[in-house]
Amino acid sequence: MLLTEQLRADLTALQGVRVFFAHQSVGGNILHGLASLARQAGIALRIDPADQIADAPGIAQGMAGRNGHPDSKIQYFAGAMARLEPRLPRVALMKFCYVDFTPSTNSDTLFQNYEDGIRSLQQKYPAVTFVHVTVPLTTRPSSFKDTVKRLMGRPVRKDEANARRAAFNHRLRETFERQPIFDLARMESTRPDGTLESFTSRDGIAAAALYPGYTSDGGHLNELGQQLAAAEFAHVVAAAARTNYFAR
Repeated sequence: MLLTEQLRADLTALQGVRVFFAHQSVGGNILHGLASLARQAGIALRIDPADQIADAPGIAQGMAGRNGHPDSKIQYFAGAMARLEPRLPRVALMKFCYVDFTPSTNSDTLFQNYEDGIRSLQQKYPAVTFVHVTVPLTTRPSSFKDTVKRLMGRPVRKDEANARRAAFNHRLRETFERQPIFDLARMESTRPDGTLESFTSRDGIAAAALYPGYTSDGGHLNELGQQLAAAEFAHVVAAAARTNYFAR
């Protein structure tokens, strides 16, 4: 990946700020890409578990809750922030995983739980800038069986799950449009030519899918996907760190 001047500036900015990132799975892909970009740029960027990084600048990471149990990740994030007192990070963010969403997920209920949890943290820690993260996606299955299901108007499980992610992400973008957002789903669904990997679900939801060229297995990110996601992460978090933002 080309190291632009903007990317170098963003990586340099991250050297001097404390960031807490609660994640699972794809979050590890992003941090792997971030470490790779920093090495290419010759920038010493510290990425360590939250209990090891103390009050030094760098990315403090924590494994958030349990995959498949998204509410446990909201609870983990609140508890982790309390454990980081009194040396709070300048920027904090948490990420759900694609496996937290199934065709039966109630996206509205989950989003309300997320919003309630984040707004509570913003009130409790007004000097911390909280960055919101859209839910990562999976590719659309392209087997003959799945193609036939679509033609017959029958549900395709991965499409339905992506539709639930899209509903959550739409509400997140809309609700927090004035706050920093790391739009991971947008990055994952944007092809190299700038067009989107998108579709309309059976119930009419405009949804996005992970571009196959960015993944190793349909959900996790390959080297290119990791570096693209890491570059966006660095840009959004560096900008958030420079902003004198207080919850409102």
